[in-house]
Amino acid sequence: MEAKAIKVGNRLAFIVPEPIAEKCGIFENTSVDISLRDDEIVVRPQRKKYILSELLAEITPDNIHKEVGSGEPVGQEML
Repeated sequence: MEAKAIKVGNRLAFIVPEPIAEKCGIFENTSVDISLRDDEIVVRPQRKKYILSELLAEITPDNIHKEVGSGEPVGQEML
């Protein structure tokens, strides 16, 4: 698909066709990483960086799961 660069302030921008954006997981307000590979522009959705303390803070008595058993030890687990 062809797209044209447009001037937005003192920068250039282009419109990503919706089917391509959706296939790449890019939606409105998605942060992207833009890099240069040889003479090509590479645009990728930025992956969320998880912080353990933030994840643990979301555990509540209402959403914590019960213990899960996996049976008796069968090898050297007890050593």
